[in-house]
Amino acid sequence: MVLLATAFPLQDPNAPVKEVDELLQRQFSVVEELMYDVCPQVRVVAIEGACRILSIFWELIPKKVTTAMLTSLAGDLVHDKTSPAVRAAVFNGMTFVIDNPLAQTALKKILPQL
Repeated sequence: MVLLATAFPLQDPNAPVKEVDELLQRQFSVVEELMYDVCPQVRVVAIEGACRILSIFWELIPKKVTTAMLTSLAGDLVHDKTSPAVRAAVFNGMTFVIDNPLAQTALKKILPQL
């Protein structure tokens, strides 16, 4: 996950648009899956990576994806009963997202839930 978050977005500049979109969607799916991994340490790294990706690439990520990620973070993972580290990772990760001015509108709806 650290590698994916660091190298995001993985893409072939010579690929057709449809192929690039499919590859990006697979990357978003991997991030979402890892945020719900059975291992708490993997969830922590995935949450931090997801938040960094949201912070840096907010304007490039489809609204549907940002909504799904923020809903997972604020709706589920912040209430993770099995790991305090996962709950803390949500708050730590949100500090990255907050820094992006384009995310402010969406965060106004999400942050009160935290």
